[in-house]
Amino acid sequence: DIFVSNSVFSSLPLLDRNIYSWQPEIFVGTTQVLQWNNCYNQIFISNVVLEGLEKLKLNANRQSEWNNTRGQALFHRAKAFYDLHIVFSRPYSLQTAANDPGISIRLNSDINTKTVRSSVKEGYDQIRTDLKEAVNLLYPLPKIGTDPSKASALSLLARLSLSMGEFDDALTYSGQSLSLFNTLIDYNSINPASANTFTAFNQETSYYGIQALITTLVNANISPELINSYSANDLRKSVFFKLNSNGSYSFKGSYTGSILPFGGFSSNELYLIQAECYARKGNTVDAMKSLNTLLVKRFKTGTFIPLTTSSAEAALGIVLKERRKELVYRGMRWQDLRRLNLEPQFATDLKRVINGQTHILPANDSRYVFP
Repeated sequence: DIFVSNSVFSSLPLLDRNIYSWQPEIFVGTTQVLQWNNCYNQIFISNVVLEGLEKLKLNANRQSEWNNTRGQALFHRAKAFYDLHIVFSRPYSLQTAANDPGISIRLNSDINTKTVRSSVKEGYDQIRTDLKEAVNLLYPLPKIGTDPSKASALSLLARLSLSMGEFDDALTYSGQSLSLFNTLIDYNSINPASANTFTAFNQETSYYGIQALITTLVNANISPELINSYSANDLRKSVFFKLNSNGSYSFKGSYTGSILPFGGFSSNELYLIQAECYARKGNTVDAMKSLNTLLVKRFKTGTFIPLTTSSAEAALGIVLKERRKELVYRGMRWQDLRRLNLEPQFATDLKRVINGQTHILPANDSRYVFP
């Protein structure tokens, strides 16, 4: 969904050029892999907290505080495990997950513990175990925006289940999360002329998080295919994107309120998960109801015509297109390509032309896993 000019590409750091051009070996010359190290730092800290809590003499009057702290540590560990899997392991497939190599599942802070590589299934099972326990421990909603809560743990469970193709579970978890937090921003209230159109900790965000900012994203333009997918009365085009002097578009609509990409959880994603799961179950009425609940907040007042279809296949196609248009610059497109490529009707080959050379990333290619 993004591209950079040849001149910008040539000025990028080697790692960014390797990632952008889908090289088989992207970490050549790199002494530290921050995408890996940062997640394991989070896992280490989470394990230290979990072990420390077990050593505390618990005061009965502070049981809920102890529970919430444990729940937060479990959430952070689970999210770090998930973030590692979507980069460094193959997408979850029921047929192969038990044998596909995953990551190392570190469950204690002892650096002398021998590292063993788990299967993808073992990794996803651990994420789910951590999150299910966290749901029962966390406060329903955060006291401050950067705190995990029951709502955000359920959101991650919904995202996890969707990535695993477990659509009944994804539907359940998204519904449970929305029962706790379902606020949507009416984009008619947003000033599209603002340099950064959203504020941090806005009312649609249940958990505030940021992603690492790489040079490519700062200098990227939005693909004409994505830009042209927004209709005339769709406010997302003016709210998400800035029209540049050369006619290209760049992204400005991060829920971080800055140039940093949003890496948290918000209710719009949950409505889309809910809609997709309903469509996959053949419930087109509720699929369109969930989607329309979101979209009416994205169009100019009085212009939105609710979407309808009696075809489950058509409903699913509509929802997936809206995911792409709604969840921009969140890393969700990468996750969706990985999981949807496992379904032949959605498999997509990607192409980039850089300095006259064509680069192809076929569906299900090994380069969807960082080496």
